[in-house]
Amino acid sequence: NEHQVLKAVLIRISGELEKGTRMNQAVALLPAGINLPPQTYLEVVIHGEVVANTFKLPAVAVNGNRAQVVNNDSTLHEQQLTIIQQTADSYIVRGLTDGQQVSTTPLSVFVPGMQVEVINN
Repeated sequence: NEHQVLKAVLIRISGELEKGTRMNQAVALLPAGINLPPQTYLEVVIHGEVVANTFKLPAVAVNGNRAQVVNNDSTLHEQQLTIIQQTADSYIVRGLTDGQQVSTTPLSVFVPGMQVEVINN
């Protein structure tokens, strides 16, 4: 196997892992003169910024740009979020702090301050 290191421009990465291979698909713009057949597998190293103070929430926990958070007294309130990234089944958000519990149960009626029972952390 011949190893060659190239710098390329990453155009996009698929939002979900492929079920069979557990891999993501990526599309990159390669340098001029480099031709690869379609469906070529490559090892990729991506350098980028770490986005601090972010959390991954399941899509069911986000309503618009808000989440329902459980207070210390077991009541619910809505918390404003900043959505950093959205995939089919999750969100990367800012606006929460470590240790906060977010409701993942869809409610037909939400009343701020309503009592809840946490059944699964």
